[in-house]
Amino acid sequence: YTKTRSIELSTMTETRFTGIEPRLAKMLNTLFEQVDAKIVLSSSWRLVGGLEETKLNLFRAGFEHNDKFIGETPDLCGETIPDENRTACRGDEIEAWILQWTKDHPEDPIEKFAIIDDTPDMAHMSKFFLQTSAVHGLREKNIKKLVRMLT
Repeated sequence: YTKTRSIELSTMTETRFTGIEPRLAKMLNTLFEQVDAKIVLSSSWRLVGGLEETKLNLFRAGFEHNDKFIGETPDLCGETIPDENRTACRGDEIEAWILQWTKDHPEDPIEKFAIIDDTPDMAHMSKFFLQTSAVHGLREKNIKKLVRMLT
């Protein structure tokens, strides 16, 4: 089975990558020692450096589970959601990825997932959302909550 999550461990301002702190990579390692999960990148990092650069930066910071990445969400920014008269948000991008995964991998359903970010632009996906601090990033209390959400 697959459990997916999107991650954002640091903050970004426009196109300037601020880096991943080793303490945050270590906490993410702790999470993966406790849950059997996969990662889908939905942060703005996918639009600047892409998945491979994000994985490289995570590795350099000490993250030991780059093999857990299974994709990245599409960029739907600025698109209109049919029949809802609103512009797409990150929650819509995550939902689109989940729908595509389900279609392409019926043998590997998503049982649970969590969205980790410092920006609450998840709309209808907010019940799966865990907000981190834009200043401090991932915290120990977040890891405990994520373990509960994913097990």
